[in-house]
Amino acid sequence: MKQFEISLPKAVYFGDYRFDNGKLFIDEVHTFDEDEQRIEIDSLNDAEIFQRIYSLVEKDKCDEIAEEREQILAERKSRLTDF
Repeated sequence: MKQFEISLPKAVYFGDYRFDNGKLFIDEVHTFDEDEQRIEIDSLNDAEIFQRIYSLVEKDKCDEIAEEREQILAERKSRLTDF
């Protein structure tokens, strides 16, 4: 699990992300309210903001995503040539 932090005009969002088969997954997203209490952003109830954050993390981590996909392709090619 890796962590991200995304700053938007109204709040800073942070959470955990991982890659699985070259695809980005965000497991948790949080922010703080005016009283500095931690708030979880729910992917269903807050779908619009969650999708926006997902897109921003995906853009920010595009090099890591590409590297992960290259590793998967290299592993698959290696398995094919082992036969």
